[in-house]
Parts: sequence; C-alpha cells; structure tokens
Amino acid sequence: MQPSTSRLCIMATVLAVVMATTATVCCGGSHDVIAPDVWADLHASPNATVNVLVSFVGGTTKALADAIAVDLHDLHLASSNSRVRQHLVKSTAKSQAIVQSLLRGDSAHPRRRLSVNDEAAEAFSSPEICPGLDDLRVREIYLTNQLHVRRLTLCMAEQLALRSEVASIRYGATLVLDTTTPPSSHVTDVSTTPWNVRAVDATPLWTANITGQGIVVGVIDSGVRSTHDSLRSNFRQNYGWFDAVELAPYPVDAYGHGSHVVGIALSVAPSAQWIACRACSSGGGCHESDLLLCMQFMLCPTDSKGEHADCSKAPRVVNNSWGSGIANWPNYKAAVQAWREAGIVPVFSGGNAGASGCMSVKSPADYDNVIAVGSVDATNALSAFSSRGPTVTSGMTKPDVVAPGVAIRSASSQADNQTVEMSGTSMAAPHVTGAIALLLSGNPALSYDQLYKALTQGTSMSPVKTTDECRLILSFVAAAAAAAAAATASPDKIDPSLWRLLNANVTASAMVELRREPGRLDLELPFDTSADMVRQALMDATAASAAAVQALFHPSSSSSSSPHRHLTSACPGLAAPEPLHLWIVGRSHIPALTRCVAEYVASLDAVLRIRVEEVEEVDTTAPTGIMIPREDLLPPLWATEMIRAPAVWATGNTGQGIVIGLIDTGVRSTHSLYASKFRSDYNWFDPINKTTTPHDSTGHGTHVAGLLVGDHGVGAAPGASFIACRGCTKGCDEAHVLACMQFMLCPTDAAAGNENCTKKPHVINNSWGSATSKDVYQPAFDAMESAGIVMVVSSGNAGPHCSTVGSPADYRNALAVGMMTEYRYLNARSSRGPAKNDTTLVKPDVSAPGFDVYSASNAGDHLFEPQWGSSQAAAHVSGMVALMLVANPALSPAQVRAAVITYVETATVDAAATTNCGGLNDLKFPNNNYGYGLVNASYAVDGVTRGGV
Repeated sequence: MQPSTSRLCIMATVLAVVMATTATVCCGGSHDVIAPDVWADLHASPNATVNVLVSFVGGTTKALADAIAVDLHDLHLASSNSRVRQHLVKSTAKSQAIVQSLLRGDSAHPRRRLSVNDEAAEAFSSPEICPGLDDLRVREIYLTNQLHVRRLTLCMAEQLALRSEVASIRYGATLVLDTTTPPSSHVTDVSTTPWNVRAVDATPLWTANITGQGIVVGVIDSGVRSTHDSLRSNFRQNYGWFDAVELAPYPVDAYGHGSHVVGIALSVAPSAQWIACRACSSGGGCHESDLLLCMQFMLCPTDSKGEHADCSKAPRVVNNSWGSGIANWPNYKAAVQAWREAGIVPVFSGGNAGASGCMSVKSPADYDNVIAVGSVDATNALSAFSSRGPTVTSGMTKPDVVAPGVAIRSASSQADNQTVEMSGTSMAAPHVTGAIALLLSGNPALSYDQLYKALTQGTSMSPVKTTDECRLILSFVAAAAAAAAAATASPDKIDPSLWRLLNANVTASAMVELRREPGRLDLELPFDTSADMVRQALMDATAASAAAVQALFHPSSSSSSSPHRHLTSACPGLAAPEPLHLWIVGRSHIPALTRCVAEYVASLDAVLRIRVEEVEEVDTTAPTGIMIPREDLLPPLWATEMIRAPAVWATGNTGQGIVIGLIDTGVRSTHSLYASKFRSDYNWFDPINKTTTPHDSTGHGTHVAGLLVGDHGVGAAPGASFIACRGCTKGCDEAHVLACMQFMLCPTDAAAGNENCTKKPHVINNSWGSATSKDVYQPAFDAMESAGIVMVVSSGNAGPHCSTVGSPADYRNALAVGMMTEYRYLNARSSRGPAKNDTTLVKPDVSAPGFDVYSASNAGDHLFEPQWGSSQAAAHVSGMVALMLVANPALSPAQVRAAVITYVETATVDAAATTNCGGLNDLKFPNNNYGYGLVNASYAVDGVTRGGV
C-alpha cells in the first residue's frame, strides 16, 4: 500500500482537525483499512453515507474460530449457551469498547466525556467536526467481533480507520438462497404425503412415538408465514422471531423460501417446534451482516426487538439453506464454531453449482464443522444442480449427506392452506434438519459427532446414483437407519467415509495409522544422516504396532488363541492379504478391508485411525503430435536450450556420477534414448504387479525418463544414471507411491530384497500429485530431506484457477515446478498458487518448459513423441539439479532449492503486468503463477560452483 493511502495519511488529517485547521481529506485513492469501493462511494458526493461492516483485529478469520474452540474447551463452556455468549461478549468488548462509545454514546456516557484523553476520539466526538453522528445505526456482532454500521460518513470512516483496533471497513457480501425454482404462483391444496417424506424413512420412528417432540429447530432464511396451517401450531412464539432485515415485530415472508423450508423440516419431525430469523430479502439476497446477526440470535435468542437475550431458548439444530460462491471463505467459521461449542448442530445446503463440476461446494458448506447436504431426485439420482466436492482447500468429502431436493411440495407463503413445489439443495437441507430433530427427540444427549456418524454411517450409499468423476461417497439420509446407527455407534477410529463404504458391503483399500512406540525417535534427523539410519529410526518407531496388526492376518500354529484365529472366528471367510508396513509414514496398508475386519483392527491399542486409501494422478496428457521414427529426424529440441543446459554440458558437466530416481508409471528401460543410463543393479521395483523386468503401462514414465537423462539434447542431464519404481498406472495409489519412496530411500535388488541404502538416488522426480492439499506424504518427504535426497514435484495441470497447486507440490520441502511453453509464457493448464495449506507460501517454486516436448515413446525403442504437462517441466528441473550436484556435491536439499529459486531468469518471461493469484503481479517475482521465474541451469551451476547458495 502506498504511503498516500495509508493510516499515516489519515493521521495527518486527524491532526489537522484537532488543530482546528480543516476537515478536508488529504488523501485520495484506496485505503488500507477502508475498502476501495467504500472509499470511492464516500467520495462520490459531499453527503454520501454507507452501510458497512467494521471488523476488529482478531475477528472473522479461521484463527478466531480456532481460538473460540480452544478457549471454550479450556473453560469447559461447551454445555452452556449463556457462558459461550458471555465469553464472546467479554472478548469482543475489549477491542470494541472505545469505538462503540464513539459511535453510540448515551446519557450516562456521552461521547465527549469518554474521549477527553484521546485526541482522535475527541475530534470524532464533535458534531462540528463529524456531523451526522446522531443518524448512525450501530449493531454489534459479538460472534465475529464486528459492528454493522448504517449511515457512516467519510469523516466518521476516516476517524475509525485511525484506530489501531479497527482491521477493516468494508461492504458486507450478499449471499444467495440455494433454490433453483423460485416461489411459484401455481399453488394447490393437496395434502397427501409426498415422495420425499416417504423417502427419508421417518415412519418407523413416528410409530415408536419419536416425532421431534421437545426439540426446537432454528431456521435462518427469508422469513416464515407463521400462520400457515402446517406451521402455526409448531411456532414457538416466545423468543421465536427476529427480523435482521427490517426489524418486523412478527414473522413475515415476502419471498416464500423460508416458509417452504420450515414446512419440509416439520414434515419429517412433525412435533418439533420452530423459531426463525429473517436474514434474506424479498428478492432472495442475504446480506452478510444480517446473516451474522441471525446466527447470533440462534446462539442466544432475543425478543423481536433484538433485546433481552435468553440463551436457554436456543434451538438444538439450525437450518441454513443459503451459501456463497466462494471456497474456503472464513467469514462465518467463527460463528459456526460458537454454535458447535454451545451444542447447536449446523446444517447447510450444499449449493446449486453442480454444473461447474467437482469442487463446486462453497462456503459455508465446505467448512469442516458443518453438515452439508446435497440433493437427489425421486429416482435417487444426484441432482444435476447439486454442488460436488471435494473441497477446494483440503480435499474433504462433501456433501456429507444427500436428501430429496427436486420438486418438493411444502408450505406456500401466499395463503395459509396452500402448498407449492420448489427444487434445490435448500429443500434437501431441511430433510436432514428434521431427521436430526428426530434423533435428538429419541436421545437428547447425542453429541454432534454422534449425530454426524449416525447420519453418514447409518445409511446405504447404494441408492444414490451419480455418473460424475468427483469421487463422491454419498449417504442418503434415512431417519430410522440413522437412529439405529446412533444406538450402536461405529468405532471412533474408523473414518466416516470409510465406514459408509464398509456399511454398504464394499471391500475397501484402507490405511491404518499406527501408534508410535513411547520413547522411540520421532524423525527429526539432520541433513545427510545416512539413509540406513533414517530407515531404521522410522521402522523402529512403529514396528511393534505394525506387528500387532500383522498378527491378525498371519496364521500361527503356536497358540489356539492367536489373534489370527480370533479374527477368522469373528470374520468367517477371511481372505485378505497381509498388511504392508509403510514404515516411512508409520502406516499399514490393508488392500481388502471388510467391516468385520475393520472393527477388529480398530479395537487394537496399536491403531490410531483407519481411513480410505488416497489415489493421486499423473500430471501429463496423451501424445500431442507426430510420432518420430528415428533420432536423426527429431525436430529442434528447444526445451533444454531454454533452460541453458547445453552451456553446462560444454564445460564437461553432464550429470555424471549422479543418480536420479523416477517414481512414475514404470519405464521402457530398453529405449535407445537412455538404455545405457539405466543403472545395472538396484534399479527397479514394482509394488503393483511385483514384476522383476522394467515395463511401462502407459508411457508416461518412459517419456519423463528421456527428459531426465536422454541423449541427443533431449535430457537435461545426459551423463546421469537413473533408477525407477512403478508407483502409478492411470492413477497412483497411496500405498504404491509410499512403497516406491521406501525403495528409493533404500533400494533393493531384483528379488525385492537385500536392501542397500548406499544405492539411494540424489534426486527423485515426482511427476504425480493431487489437486487437493493433504499431509499424507509429508513424513516421507521429511525422511528424504534427512537422507539428503532432493524431491522435485510437478505442480499439476489444474490451471488456470488460483490455489490449484495440491500435494505434495505444496509442501515446503518439495521443489514444485510449473509448465511453460516454447514462447516463455505459462501454459493455461499449469496449476497456480498460493498453496491451499498456507496462503503465504508461493507456489510453484519455479517454472520450466513442459509443453509439446519430444522424448521417448513407449511404442518402440527408437520411437519419439511429444507430450505436455507439468510432468515434463519437473523432469527438466530434476535433470538440472543433477548438474548442480556435480558442481557441488555437498549441497543439502534445502540449499539446492534455495539455489534453484535464486538463479532464475525473469526478464525473458512473457508475463502480463496484471494482478493475479494471491494479489501478486506476474511481472514481480516471486508470484503464484511462475514462482521465482524460469530455471536457468547455467546460472544455477555457476552459482553453486562459486558457493553462492
């Protein structure tokens, strides 16, 4: 931010005011506290006023949500709404006290008296300096440490911006109701039980006299027609209504959405009571501040004037059929966390952006502390409009459950005896809200975690039909089955996504997180610790736990009461292969897990958690051009020229003596481009099919290998040798990739035995990855770092959207590489930063050529083909690292990464001077598109030769 638009400028203005010189503004343009659009509107006319949200330091962010969780747990407040509110109000008061006194004032505390020792406040309090103070309307939002201020003037805004406790002054966002069919004028008097109510299977609970009695449901929406025949008798009038939009003293619904939603919830839980807060206007828009005020009302309801809060009147579950178009937007996270700590269950519609494909679930539905609901139709097919997961930031499964959301008939706001049909995830969510009311009616002591498990595990995924590729694990909400599941909860150690599969009689490939031995070394070994020491430390840490799991699957003749005999007795027909100990990350892999076996494994003290195995992708595309039959017919090979590798070769440095590891789809080791470079021993491992002869199932690894060490100007390090491990086919299973990493740390011979850790490579190329952020490979990367192995990773091909770099490219100890074209600009498909797991982390680290690059073809030993992707870009950097290690063999992985990002080209990059991902300009390096720039082998080798790291 330029000084002319900073707090200093505003301070100059205030000083001038206090000195009684002038109230004229000295500053133009935007402001570091006042949002640019607010600033512009306030300057549009002399008497301009705005309605804004004033945020205070420490408010609205994920950090605040985390702090709320920690503080409330430490204070043991989770069981008391009033104490949650008390804690939040007290925390908010510390930062808002002075500002509120300036804005509000009262007879007991007039503004001038409160501010006599505060020059800025004194100026502000003077009506002569800042006229219009009496016209202000201020509403406190203690949930998120904010104020909603109406009719704020320029003078007032500038005075607020001066205060150090004020973080921002901005317009609130407008969110939408998640319905695809607006309220219709075609209404009917029919009252038969519709298909959606039958579908959620509530009747068995009604028969058992569980109908929602004793449970209060909250709804934040467009209001409610409380006099409707189907709603009237269930309305809790005492502390049952607040209108954040217009402060109407009685329930209204000019849009019709909220009446419909309440009717659906009551159709599932007909004896539940409801209360409502209006946050959405007659046009269907929901202002951010009104939503927050309603969330505050639900934590501790007030009378219709917003006064005399009584936290004992809070609902047990709140339906939120609204959402934003922004992923990982933290503005409501703290409010939801406060609900959770107070025992209120948050239910959110999943959104209607299904046409956008995977990762279309947005906030707040993408939060990890809410139940997000998708929509299905009468055939149990996932609705085309229903937003899909996984979440953009963490790869979390969303929606959590699905429910009927198409052509749902419920209460109309037009007449007390009429109904209307609507569609959307807005309609799906209240089915789940009603189901939760039933579960709580049957057992009021159920916690959020128990309710979540019951809803997601007490149903079958088989009725839900979907043809998309988002790897959805869908549970259709079924009240009776959920109640049964709540009565017999699944083992806490089994991840809900896995449990859904196992409950549907699906055999799953699973990962078992193992308990570490007390007192055993946790991996914090320095650089250049020998690979065998790293391996031994990691193996010892979980050896006993792995053995305990292994014993369940391994027959023993020594005892009639062996763990294996117990397991086979409890789970007849057991035919699962023995688990694989993945010591590099402290896990065991069970490739064919059933529910029975999972429950038995979870009972072991050695086991911490069981989850579904991850599956990654290879970062490339199919061949893109003409197949070349001979080496001498290859076109000009621009890629190695572009990174200045030939200049290094001319010095005699071709990578000789350096070994590059390749984790990929395999390799055609006999290809003429590099056959002599494939190391003669300890060179191959195939954890997928256990083959002893190198081969490649797709051609991806073959192409990448050529770019690492190939002759004829194809490879960046033609004098280096390489070894390979087949961790991928069309995808890369977590267990196979980790098995390959174990092989790379300590390679084995052709019989997959006789480990020799001195045979480890110096650098490993990883042209595979995920579009989401996950930490499952981080321990393995840490192990490689300790053993002195450089990890180069493709950034991914999920561009051009921001924050599309996933794991492991987003790890700090991964050298992530983006894809450039021959013309020195970033290819549109190259994944961008910033990293999802840390928005301060620039990713990719660097860029390299990767588009339409010729290399070895898997179709024959003398055939060549072009491919493109960040896979190809990463290979060029891995080869360049080999050249650097020839020049300076003592470099640590951290020093290699530092040198690579230091010795880059930026002037030749064909970037546009526009603000891009993370608010960074592409012509200012580093940025989240190109990283630190285009790699330059000549600069880098020269730099490390001179010791400049």
